[in-house]
Amino acid sequence: MTPPGRQDPRSLDIIADRQETTIEQHWSKFENTKHER
Repeated sequence: MTPPGRQDPRSLDIIADRQETTIEQHWSKFENTKHER
């Protein structure tokens, strides 16, 4: 593993993409529950 501060920017992009997808999934679940009520 590379020490912090010297990370590969590509790996940071991949992590950001993962976070965005999980956030989108979370919000889609929230929207679905909101519509059901």
